[in-house]
Amino acid sequence: MQETYTIDGKTYPVESYTETPSGQKAPILDVKWMSDIKWQRMGLEDRLKRPEVYEKYVGEDVPKVIAHLEAWLLENDPEYEAWRETI
Repeated sequence: MQETYTIDGKTYPVESYTETPSGQKAPILDVKWMSDIKWQRMGLEDRLKRPEVYEKYVGEDVPKVIAHLEAWLLENDPEYEAWRETI
């Protein structure tokens, strides 16, 4: 049975342990992170829906950032074109 560790009511599998500078044993947890593809998709979708926010508060050249995100997704996301049709 795999060892687990609970944080704030959520249980994670323990991958291994490391030692802290004070010599204590600390677990390294198997925490799922958002994929790069999902992160880039979210950035593109939000800029398409709310470009004024990025222009006003971030000072972005939104069309340039959208072009960059689309190019990255075309190169790295095999499902990009099908996903793009859904937004």
